[in-house]
Amino acid sequence: MAPGVYKISVVLFVNCVGSGPPSAVTVDFHPVSGTCSPFFVGLNSVAYEELPFLAPGLSSTCISPGSVYSGYKKSVFEVTVNIDTNCAYFLSMEMCCRSASTQNIQNPNSTTLYVGGILLDPRNGICNSSPHFNDNTALIICDNQATVRNMGGYDPDEDSLAYELVPAMKGPWPGANVSYYPGYSFLNPMGPDWNVFLDPQTGDLFFNPSPGGPGYNEFRIMVYEYRNGILIGSSCRDFAVYAEGACANNQAMPVPVMVGPFPGGTSLRGNDTLVIACGSGLFCIDFQSIDSDISDSLILAWDAHLTFATFSHPSNAAITDTISGVSQVTGRLCLTSIPEPGTYTFNLWFTDKKGPYLTQNARTFVLDFQNFSPRVIQVFASPSTNFCPGVPIILSADTGFVNYMWSNGANGNSIPASSPGNYRVIARDSQNCYAISQPVPVAAFTVLPFEISPQGPIELCTGDSILLSANSGLTNYSWSTGSSSTSVTVDTTEILSVSATDANGCIVSAGPLSVTLVSSYQPAINPTSPYTICEGESGILSVTGFYPHYLWNTGDTTRSVSVSTAGNYTVTVSSSMGCVGISDSLNLIIDTLDAQMVFTNRSVYTDFVCTTPGVVTVFWDFGDGSTSDAQSISYVYANPGVYPIILIVSDSFCSDTIYQNINILISLDDSVKIRRDQVWSADEKIFFSNQVAGDYRVQLFDLNGKRLNTVFSGYLTPQKHIFPVPAGLPAGLFIIRVESESEVISSKFLSGY
Repeated sequence: MAPGVYKISVVLFVNCVGSGPPSAVTVDFHPVSGTCSPFFVGLNSVAYEELPFLAPGLSSTCISPGSVYSGYKKSVFEVTVNIDTNCAYFLSMEMCCRSASTQNIQNPNSTTLYVGGILLDPRNGICNSSPHFNDNTALIICDNQATVRNMGGYDPDEDSLAYELVPAMKGPWPGANVSYYPGYSFLNPMGPDWNVFLDPQTGDLFFNPSPGGPGYNEFRIMVYEYRNGILIGSSCRDFAVYAEGACANNQAMPVPVMVGPFPGGTSLRGNDTLVIACGSGLFCIDFQSIDSDISDSLILAWDAHLTFATFSHPSNAAITDTISGVSQVTGRLCLTSIPEPGTYTFNLWFTDKKGPYLTQNARTFVLDFQNFSPRVIQVFASPSTNFCPGVPIILSADTGFVNYMWSNGANGNSIPASSPGNYRVIARDSQNCYAISQPVPVAAFTVLPFEISPQGPIELCTGDSILLSANSGLTNYSWSTGSSSTSVTVDTTEILSVSATDANGCIVSAGPLSVTLVSSYQPAINPTSPYTICEGESGILSVTGFYPHYLWNTGDTTRSVSVSTAGNYTVTVSSSMGCVGISDSLNLIIDTLDAQMVFTNRSVYTDFVCTTPGVVTVFWDFGDGSTSDAQSISYVYANPGVYPIILIVSDSFCSDTIYQNINILISLDDSVKIRRDQVWSADEKIFFSNQVAGDYRVQLFDLNGKRLNTVFSGYLTPQKHIFPVPAGLPAGLFIIRVESESEVISSKFLSGY
């Protein structure tokens, strides 16, 4: 009502045969933490009225104490309480006792009525009111007919509600579950002859006798409140159900019937309690009930919770909210405006007035408006969302649609999935309304290596045997020999395989592995000859196959040996039964690759040459961010300084690296100042003026020192020379270098401008 201000209501349903309700009840407040004090409040009665459930003209024990019809009254107690906004409390109430007629709870007349665990927490700043229950009438049903009663409610804050059958409880605080007689439980409070089901979304409670039987039983429903998907509160309600003997009167239920037209492109689909609209037009829905007892008087009413709709007689719009009829009654729900997309609920009550008891069934109906907002379809994975390699799982979507399109391109209600990824499905129904699933992550189980040890192929000397073992820790071993253990002993020529089941239920296998009986061995060394390793490293030589005994020419007696010395290696294998074999010789070669370089500093540029023989690849790092893979290169540094040179060479087997520093004393710009001859460029031409006759070479380089073109090479007399720029040269900055017998001069050249 306000921060720290709450109105607390307690509703008791009282059998009029007893002594009646108390004049007041007490609610205890138990602090969540020790810093707040416990207290209790008394609630006074504010209403006391008989529940109407008898046919007209009949009186219950509430009016006539000697009546054969039991009567019930509803007593309401209320109080307004202020609590410290810094404190949170659990509420509880206990009173004695339950009806001695109760059949499902042991010792009912000494078992208290108890409600506890309701949390009031003003600290979270959430303003929340408990839901209002729709059905306040006595639950009297027939033991020969299926019955549906809506035990749900509506929330004044428009929070989402969920319902659950839970054990009834007894005091004192903090409460305990009551004890049920054998055959009864909180999930089946009517006993073994009844099937009871509570719809968690609507609160519809289904009673189905099989074959049923009369009786008086109690049960409890917990209501959970969700706001934006977060649980913010809960409340509970205890009910008593009286199943009388077989009723001659037949019951009927309201069923939705789609009626049109549907303007604006609206299409509808639905079932007994769900109507889905995908479109934007106004529409009407008829709810019709037919009673096989042709003379019964019937009433159909709704709760008027939908502000955008009316409920009236289909042929007389002046008759609204409650419609009467004989043998058949129809109410029409019509939209007066289009609501926001979302889900809306309302309740219908259908009353059969034939006595003695009024047979009233209540149902909750759902209107799901999908104004271009798709529904969510559920996808189920079987047996799980993880699959064993090569064994697909089955993904199944909700039924009721005519078309399914999966994210992997597959069609149909169910598909196999054997590839990892997120799977989604879009489904369309007969009205072209569509639904989209949430992504379902599918992953493969991790399968650990599974193999036979020792590995083969294996040669056995006649009379020898060998123990073969599979990985331990699995189940359902199955060898090709018929054995079901982790190991088998083999003494004949065979090809073996084994399978087993891992912890995830995946079947793994190993093999085939061949075992051959021989009179002599023919061992082989792996790798094959010749075998090359790099200097300073070692290699592993292993015998292919498995033998009882090994003797290498190194003196080693193991199946594998480590070697680092060049030479020829052999191995002799043998068995106690006299089989002997000598391998072919393996030649081990040591690769002594040694990286070598030579560089010559020629003032402006430097010549680098890799002098390592037999190399396959070369990699230069010039220390200024530039690299090259040329065997030899002339490179120009832009600035003076000390640069670390790295050369990495490799042949077919090994690689080697050498490091060396180079000191560059003169920059490209400095060289221009001291030259004797002159070189320049203009109008896409290269000009060179020499003072001494002799042999000259004019070359063009990029800024990384890579030679692009030789413009001229030959003898020049002392004069000004003009050379055309090479055809196809792109726009950019380049270096012109002129070499003579005595010096090298360079100039920058801007092409394309």
